[in-house]
Amino acid sequence: MYYYIINFWDEIDNETSEERGIVGASSYGEAAKKAVEYYGEKNVIDIKLYELESVMCEDEIKDILNS
Repeated sequence: MYYYIINFWDEIDNETSEERGIVGASSYGEAAKKAVEYYGEKNVIDIKLYELESVMCEDEIKDILNS
């Protein structure tokens, strides 16, 4: 699993936006591909990926998502 921070062009609001989330993947490349496909290749401005541990408790997940 990977934690991502992505900046993208939001076609609905017609502005740049940032979102954070988690994507399941076996490699950085696969994680990037899934996120880019989700947000649309032409809309992605930049993306940051961080590999996560395979087992995480609820508090760890909350800390990541609130950072």
